[in-house]
Amino acid sequence: MADEHHGWPTEDATERLLRGEHSGPAAAPADPPEAAALRSALATLTAPGPAEEAAAREEEAVAAFR
Repeated sequence: MADEHHGWPTEDATERLLRGEHSGPAAAPADPPEAAALRSALATLTAPGPAEEAAAREEEAVAAFR
């Protein structure tokens, strides 16, 4: 039974899944209409804000004086 591979993903399919790709031969499903808005909101939330940029410049200035 241990050598029975029926129903188990192939090595190639496993690698594609680990890379975040689709494993089946079917085309990737279309994004729902709200997916673009969600991507935009997530990009806005993960972008560095003014405080983080100022802190980075401050760190550079402090490092220059060391």
